[in-house]
Amino acid sequence: MGRFLGAVFLLIAAVGLGPGAAAAAEYKIGYVDVRQVVENSSKAQAARQDLETRVQDRQAELKEKQQKIQELRKQLKQQSSLMSEEQRKQKQRELQQAMRELRRAQQAAQEDIDAQKNQVLQDLYDRVSQIINRIGENQGYDLILTGPAAMYVANRVDLTQRVLEQLNAKGGE
Repeated sequence: MGRFLGAVFLLIAAVGLGPGAAAAAEYKIGYVDVRQVVENSSKAQAARQDLETRVQDRQAELKEKQQKIQELRKQLKQQSSLMSEEQRKQKQRELQQAMRELRRAQQAAQEDIDAQKNQVLQDLYDRVSQIINRIGENQGYDLILTGPAAMYVANRVDLTQRVLEQLNAKGGE
């Protein structure tokens, strides 16, 4: 972010010191909507499908644990009058243990899914950054802004589609 602000201040200062539009024409500026690139990339779509599969697998595991809890509750309710005090306490301990295991499994599943999602996103953002830097260096850009925060972007400076195409082509290599 510091490099970005520095570049913007440098550009503003250079434009302000030069003879108006002629000074601004000397700079080659580009713009990339990084969020759009990441959301529309084939890697993000594949990662979403993989994540959905993992979520479904985890939900199936959790459903089994929930069914175990329901069965224990049912046994406790139906057989409570036939059980000794010690047997009833044992069933209640089993039920409490199963509930703790379910809560831990739910928390672990959420943490795993969040970690996987964050890792995929970080990898994608890193690749996008490399592509943007490569375009900037190879094509002589003085400044490439990223967003989606821009209010207006002329088509001639919008590099979003080019970055997306490079990201989808062999992972941006």
